[in-house]
Amino acid sequence: MFKETSRILVWRTLPPNKRGIYWIAFSGLALAVMATMIKLAGARLHVLEILFVRQVVMMTFMLPISLKNPFMAFSTTNLRLQLLRVLLSVVATLSGFTAIVHLQLSDAIALSFSRMFFVATVAFIILHEMITPRRWSILCLGFIGILIITRPSAMGVNLYSVLGLCSAATVGLIAVMVRKLSEKEKLATVLTYQAFGAVLLLPALSVWQAPTPAEWLFLILAALMSVLAQSLNFAGFRVGEAAAVTSSDYLQLGFVVLIDLLAFDITPLYPTLIGVGVIIAASVYALYTEQTATTAVKLSGG
Repeated sequence: MFKETSRILVWRTLPPNKRGIYWIAFSGLALAVMATMIKLAGARLHVLEILFVRQVVMMTFMLPISLKNPFMAFSTTNLRLQLLRVLLSVVATLSGFTAIVHLQLSDAIALSFSRMFFVATVAFIILHEMITPRRWSILCLGFIGILIITRPSAMGVNLYSVLGLCSAATVGLIAVMVRKLSEKEKLATVLTYQAFGAVLLLPALSVWQAPTPAEWLFLILAALMSVLAQSLNFAGFRVGEAAAVTSSDYLQLGFVVLIDLLAFDITPLYPTLIGVGVIIAASVYALYTEQTATTAVKLSGG
């Protein structure tokens, strides 16, 4: 009991940006597991069906909260932003899931990390967050790692790569919207609107195929990991600045490369390993510099 209490106290004394970095890192792990489940289910099922089941599971998960107090569940101070986020989420997930199904898992996730530049840029424009040279260097270092992994060329660009980049751009915008919503909205409200976005996916019924027991397991796990990832992501953006905490999200790519090796028997190439090393180095550097910067402020009495 004493140890658990001590851990809680230590956690609460961590600087906000550092706590946010940890939350986003755990969110990245949940998203890596979710992507794996999507790829396994997508071997036979249509992407629309995968997304529809995910949304229905999320809606079922949020239903007790919604029924307990429907007014509170849907009560929001920014209805337009909530609805826009739901619409953009559908666009981002459809394009992102398609890329995951048709590309190597690590490549698809690597493409998704171009969203970091969109997060930093939009956060600067909308949230007026300061992007220091140190943070820009971290983002650039991570992006260099992505380029090493994907080895882009004129011949290497295909439809699924473009869809992955489109998804990244949309997710980057959504991340800043979540940061904005987290200032006044409750997590339950954000997730309720997200879950009931399933109504936008009714066309999925036209391509429906009965999932096997294994595919049902993949679909349900993907949905649960999505809820967990969004909860952790929401917590991370609530306590930390968007441009600071997203740096640790690069660790997701390390998780995915490991999953490629263990689940799909895909041995990473040397450029992939080098790229992941660069990305992890950027994440560790982000964690260290945020801690150092906070300590310096405290010592100076700021």
